[in-house]
Amino acid sequence: MLKERDAANDTDEIKKYLEMRYISTTEACWRLFQFDLHHREPPVERLPFHLENEQQVIFPDSTDLEKIVTREGSKITKFTQWMEANKIHELGKELTYAEFPSKFVWKSKTKSWEKRKTKDYAIGRIYYAHPASGDRYYLRMLLNTMKGCTSFENIRTVDGVIHPTYKLACKALGFLDDDNEWIECINEASSWASGTQLRQLFTTILTHCEVTSPKMLWDSTWEALCEDMQYKRRTILNFQTLQLTTTQKKAYALIEIEKLMRQVGKSLKDYPDIDLPNDAELEELGNRLINEELNYDMDKLKDEHQAILNNLNQDQKKAYDAIMESVDKRLGKQIFVEGYGGTGKTYLWKAITTKLRSEGKIVLAVASCGIAALLLQGIPDHQLKLKVGLPVMLLRNINQAAGLCNGTRMTITQLGNKFIEAQIITGTHVGEKVEKKQYRRGCSKGASGRAGRGGESRGPDEHGRLQVLASPAGHLAEPRVGLSATRSCAKSERSAGGAELRRSGT
Repeated sequence: MLKERDAANDTDEIKKYLEMRYISTTEACWRLFQFDLHHREPPVERLPFHLENEQQVIFPDSTDLEKIVTREGSKITKFTQWMEANKIHELGKELTYAEFPSKFVWKSKTKSWEKRKTKDYAIGRIYYAHPASGDRYYLRMLLNTMKGCTSFENIRTVDGVIHPTYKLACKALGFLDDDNEWIECINEASSWASGTQLRQLFTTILTHCEVTSPKMLWDSTWEALCEDMQYKRRTILNFQTLQLTTTQKKAYALIEIEKLMRQVGKSLKDYPDIDLPNDAELEELGNRLINEELNYDMDKLKDEHQAILNNLNQDQKKAYDAIMESVDKRLGKQIFVEGYGGTGKTYLWKAITTKLRSEGKIVLAVASCGIAALLLQGIPDHQLKLKVGLPVMLLRNINQAAGLCNGTRMTITQLGNKFIEAQIITGTHVGEKVEKKQYRRGCSKGASGRAGRGGESRGPDEHGRLQVLASPAGHLAEPRVGLSATRSCAKSERSAGGAELRRSGT
């Protein structure tokens, strides 16, 4: 048994555990003879599968795509070779895909299945497929029962009938239940939920649950899903006597469902059984991100902008006029507004954004620090992680004699799983390196650049810099304006009235 000699490391629990570990005679001999420390029994063979002509191909970014497509062996997979082996070996016709590794072994060098020459065996495990993955899910279901398949058509063949889809083949075999469970779920919720909530429920069921017939689900619940569509259209068009036909109600409800589907990366086009609205109606959806940026109450923003504009001071008004001139005339200038905390940078930002958004223009707000992310409207949650070179600030006194006080700024020089090393960049101990052990790495949402208790990154201090970027939109009808608040550690001259304006042409 080893003893710890250095008394200075009594508090290092990790080192103490390692140096006080007891090695018995049996374990020492086992390691000296280099015996296996673990084993796996029985061996498991992972079995990938794919749809026809949808093989997974891995290649570097610099490779020519044409060469990848024509590369020899790119179409050969473990799944396709299983079907080829069934054409040669009679034994394979008695085995499913999952049972195949018990009698055959996969040779990666030759990319072929060979009959086992020993009594060894392996267990096959087919890759998982989510119920919402479409034909891949139904193909996997068939592979668990179909034996000796020699082609993709053979997999879809049931009692001599070749079905056009794997789903219909599963239905012919009786693998699929009806959708009464989902229909009753929506009908039950219709007694208390709003139309919007019902459409969200319909989208969730369609994208995440095992729905046998999406068309039957829609046909059985469309009345509840479309109940409020006439009221919504009356409100939007300000036409209280508007009457919609059944076809129109369905079309508008499907458009609302399509919006929800696109938010989760899906589309009603993935379900061809459901009759979609015509292309002209679907074009109204446009780009989801653009629609979100344009979804503001313009009248309310006009009133808010007027109130803010009347309260701008001289320096703020100067910066505001310069920015708006660049936007209105599409000059494409890059303008930096810098000032101490509390000098009105966020107030200036609100004046700019309310003006542009009230005119139906798109403003993209970007913030690299936590406080700015909370103050600026329209910024999504984000997460930034600690990395080497990142400036951080202490939020409590650790060792005043060593210069580790509340407000001390440092840059990270090394990062480990259980320690952080940083170099002091302010105060009387500039250049000295400090090390913090046994801390918890991580960042809070919308924050970066401020190391607090336990090494957690929370966000920089109130001193920041507002950066305004104005450039033509290109494919959009109106210009876009991007604003970002970034932390500034350098000292600079600022005007007595508040923010300092720096401008340069792009």
